[in-house]
Amino acid sequence: MKFLLKILYAFVIIIAIILLAGIFMPKEAHLESSIKIYAKPEIVFEQVNTLKSWEKWSPWYKADTSMVMTYNEVPSGVGAKYSWISDNSGSGSMEITESRPNEFIRVLLKFEGEGSAYAPWTFIDNGNSTSVKWGFDSHDLKYFERYFMVLFKNVLVESFNKGLKDLKAECESFRLSRFSDIQLVNLEKRHSVVITDSASVSDIPQKMAEMFGALQTYVQKKNIVITGYPFTIYYKWVPGGVSTFAVGFPVEKKIWTYGKIKYIEMQEGKAAMVTHWGRYDSKKPHTAISEFIGENNLELNGNPWEEYLNNPEEVKDTSEWKMNVYYPVN
Repeated sequence: MKFLLKILYAFVIIIAIILLAGIFMPKEAHLESSIKIYAKPEIVFEQVNTLKSWEKWSPWYKADTSMVMTYNEVPSGVGAKYSWISDNSGSGSMEITESRPNEFIRVLLKFEGEGSAYAPWTFIDNGNSTSVKWGFDSHDLKYFERYFMVLFKNVLVESFNKGLKDLKAECESFRLSRFSDIQLVNLEKRHSVVITDSASVSDIPQKMAEMFGALQTYVQKKNIVITGYPFTIYYKWVPGGVSTFAVGFPVEKKIWTYGKIKYIEMQEGKAAMVTHWGRYDSKKPHTAISEFIGENNLELNGNPWEEYLNNPEEVKDTSEWKMNVYYPVN
């Protein structure tokens, strides 16, 4: 019995210490995440300054599909406001209270029954990129909110990081995208090695990186001579589903392969070709070639493919990424 009482006393003391700790926890909280975006400050600023644009990259909007948004009549800048109601995230509102073009934005967050906080944004022009900071400041945390901030601080920071990553992708997709004139070319047959796989459209960039890595390891191990630029062949494209594609390298001669690595001969013959500068995941060159084929009464005669002329790891400015896009035709 004495033993059980000791355990009870110890438990009571631990609970008391935990409860007392809340009294001494800070009433203020500050979180901050940052990222470098290869786009002009005005592009990034506008994405944050226009609240409707948050739907494209906000981590909470994407995570909670039950959220119902209501916007006021001010679309951007000081006074722009929306409120939300959600079965999962509760209710609240967000309003821009300060906005200095291309430099700074302050957002007031109000959580129904849970107080308020400010989210400051800063934008620094680096010439070919913009440094962005997204913060969170609360100056009067209630007793149990202090525990929440201690326990979930890292989770909130990760959410900020996810939002900034998606904001980066959205802004960089607006970078200058330009084309050469579409032309008809005659392609020669080429020896190539490829890996074929499938993925949903959103997962294709990550899947392609893994496939190119595996293929690069294979050709290096086998001392295979690469004779040109890496490429991707699209066998099946399903915007809302799973697409099938192959990544590959042109090689010096016919080789024997095994497993997922396959030797193929790239199709020879006539093709519509365009050179595109901009993000490699842009669909604009494909749309342009498709229109060209229709306008010139041509017929698709094979699978379209992309040829990547520089390495994103070396060329950070997405407007300078360069690829050729080919559509076999007859």
